[in-house]
Amino acid sequence: MKKPVYKTREDWLKAAAARLQPRFSGTGSAPAEKLEALVSWPRGGSKTAIGQCFPGKTWTADDTTYVTVSPILGADPARVLDVLLHEMIHACGINGHGKDFRKVATALGLEGKMRATVAGAALRADLVALAKELGPYPHVLMKAPRGKEAAEGSKNTVKLRTSHIDGYHVWMSPKQFAKHGAPMCPVSGKPMEPVS
Repeated sequence: MKKPVYKTREDWLKAAAARLQPRFSGTGSAPAEKLEALVSWPRGGSKTAIGQCFPGKTWTADDTTYVTVSPILGADPARVLDVLLHEMIHACGINGHGKDFRKVATALGLEGKMRATVAGAALRADLVALAKELGPYPHVLMKAPRGKEAAEGSKNTVKLRTSHIDGYHVWMSPKQFAKHGAPMCPVSGKPMEPVS
C-alpha cells in the first residue's frame, strides 16, 4: 500500500483544491482566495447533501470561505474531488444552481442535474489521475445518521450553543462533557452553554 502523503483529510482536500483552482481560468469565475475544505455532515440535517459551501462574507469573521464534503464519501476519491469541484463553484460567489452555475460547471466538465453534478468522462479521468497523485484519501468512511439523530446527534448527547448572535451549535456525549467541559465559542471565545 502506498504511504499516505497527507496525514489528514483536510490537508488532502486543501491540496486538491489548490490543484483544481487553475481549472477555473477561462470560466470567468474564480473561487474565493481564502478557501478551506473540511469533511463535515451537512448543515440542517439534510439527508441528501454531500457537499456545502459557506461563503466567507456571511459565515466567517475573517472572510474565509469553507466548503465541505460529506464523511460518507471516500471509497472513490475521484468522487470526493468532483464534489469538491462542485462546491468550489459556489465558492466563486455563485448561489444556487441556475445558468451562472451551469456555465461554470459545464466548462469544468461536470454534468447531470446541476444540484447533483457528477464528473463527465474526461473530467473523471483527470480526477482519477489527480487522486493517484495526491495519494490515499486519509479518511475512514462514516455511516449516514438517520432520522432525529441526523439533525441532533444521538439520543445520548448534550447540545451546547453559543449566544444567539454567534449561532454555533455542537453536540457531545455527556461523558465527554463531564470530562472536558464545554468547548469555547470560535467567535466570542467564551464557553458554550448547554441547551435543555
